[in-house]
Amino acid sequence: MERAVVTGASGFIGGHVVAALLARGTRVTGIDLRPPGGVPGSPDTPGRTGGGGYSFVSGDIASDDVLEHVRHADAVIHLAGRAGVRPSWGGGFGVYLRDNVLATQRLLEACVLGRVCRFVYASSSSVYGTAGTPVPESAVPNPVSPYGASKLAGEGLCSAYGCLPGSGTGVVVLRYFTVYGPGQRPDMAISRLIGSALTGREFNLLGDGKQERDFTYVSDIVDATLRAAALDLRDGSCLPEVFNVGTGVRTRMRDLIGLVEESTGRRIRLRSSPPAAGDMGSTCADTRRAAAVLGHRSAVPLRLGITRQLSAMRGSR
Repeated sequence: MERAVVTGASGFIGGHVVAALLARGTRVTGIDLRPPGGVPGSPDTPGRTGGGGYSFVSGDIASDDVLEHVRHADAVIHLAGRAGVRPSWGGGFGVYLRDNVLATQRLLEACVLGRVCRFVYASSSSVYGTAGTPVPESAVPNPVSPYGASKLAGEGLCSAYGCLPGSGTGVVVLRYFTVYGPGQRPDMAISRLIGSALTGREFNLLGDGKQERDFTYVSDIVDATLRAAALDLRDGSCLPEVFNVGTGVRTRMRDLIGLVEESTGRRIRLRSSPPAAGDMGSTCADTRRAAAVLGHRSAVPLRLGITRQLSAMRGSR
């Protein structure tokens, strides 16, 4: 792959994807509203350090014309979007509609017009809702939050533009399961738990702590994403290829707290609160399709990943 465009390039996952692409010799155009290097703990990009092969565009894909930036790219990796389940309820949904639906539609339009070879869409396990067993890609989506619904709407747009007559853009949808690692958003559980352990602040535990998540380390997310960007789509179908990206291992919140306490050597003070609306009881990926088609298998176990994130957070303090 000679040239790739990454939206959300200055974010948590985006910073890691950009660094991995550049390490492979790919020329990268990053698009984001935030400047490069704005996420503590994530890799510095050449836009910050002065290296070659990277060009940064400050832009809003929901309103700006990005056609010239994506034209003839080998791949566009769409990581930009509005994250978070709880803020998506009520009046806040308008922002999710703009950033997750309208922005995706405008970017897909530009990719088709610009003859982009491959479009990779970062979706979410939230499209499934609660799943007590490892859920395959063939499961009927059942989002239980406006955020999940907005990501599913983005998947629908991928289908529509992938099958648009004359479109030469192949589409791959990746359903990421709870991503963590250096640079993780500060509102996410592992970041908050480590922060509470290091500072002594109380951790607000929502619900009974029996919620289960499939925690996936960011380098495994990057591996699957780059494999998707290079996937050979020659089966004749215009529909997107859809893959879960996770570990296939469920971890209870209470057990996660114990792992962070072991890694930090400190007890975490807990404050209990009612469960949040839209908080899924259990998520877990069936990873067989990603292994068979992409050749991707998650490699970083949770205990090791927590240790790496802890080291990064200590280094940025």
